[in-house]
Amino acid sequence: MQLVILACLERRMTMKQGAERSEKQLIQLAQLGDKEAFAQLYETHKQRVYAICLRITREKTEAEDCAQEAFLQCFLRLSTFRGDSALSTWLHRLTVNVVLMRLRAVREAGVA
Repeated sequence: MQLVILACLERRMTMKQGAERSEKQLIQLAQLGDKEAFAQLYETHKQRVYAICLRITREKTEAEDCAQEAFLQCFLRLSTFRGDSALSTWLHRLTVNVVLMRLRAVREAGVA
């Protein structure tokens, strides 16, 4: 594990400032705890995640809350991302699940 971290740090030091990193590199760095890499992934995917949330909830404030929750779950569960699919596919499924769970919780709270 330490070798991976050292190799990662060495690679980062040799990269030019402002050089574009591939999404795969950003994911690997974010999985190692690099907040800057996660921020770049967030910037790349935030509009798509919000659009998914808005499409399902049809309410702007609820969609914003769901998008925030989706990225929190993404941050917490990124270590489980294996790379078998694109990050956007994984994030889409995670986002839909977050919204559906939130809607279910609201519905159940209203019934009780």
